[in-house]
Amino acid sequence: MAKKIMFFCAIAIIFASCSTKKYDENLTKAFASAQICYASSGLIIDNTTSVWHTAIFDHEDSHGRYCSDFNSALRILFNDYEEKDVFSTADEYQEEMKTAVASLANGPKSRKEAYDDIMEIATKVNLLCEMAKDPSGSLQSYREQTRETFFSLKEKLEAFEMKYGEFLVKEILQETNND
Repeated sequence: MAKKIMFFCAIAIIFASCSTKKYDENLTKAFASAQICYASSGLIIDNTTSVWHTAIFDHEDSHGRYCSDFNSALRILFNDYEEKDVFSTADEYQEEMKTAVASLANGPKSRKEAYDDIMEIATKVNLLCEMAKDPSGSLQSYREQTRETFFSLKEKLEAFEMKYGEFLVKEILQETNND
């Protein structure tokens, strides 16, 4: 009888560790995808604000041609983005992040706080991606909103990595960084 109990306990421990390992893999995928979305959205936002500023103050579009209206300059820029498929990386990793985060919903109690933190990060990443794809307001308000979101998200990503680094699967992080 004691051997049976020991056997079932061993099976339960193995199952729990496999479950936690898979959870940590998905947590890592969500985190790594969030980092890539953050970086690619940041580059798009920087370029957009630069073109916007140049259109207003220097009357040039993204090709250096005369442009009297910043809306026209932004339209040209976003046509270039579409032509060059600029949003595809952010879109791909944003979708991967959403899928990974969705798989984390019913995780182990030991990862509850990590789940809450990655949900907050995912929400901010989605906001930043939308800001990159659809700039609105004035140049100043857009710059302030994106900067605030960008730096807030940077802090959250850094804190997450420091706080949960032991859970993150290094091979997945390296693989994603090589993409």
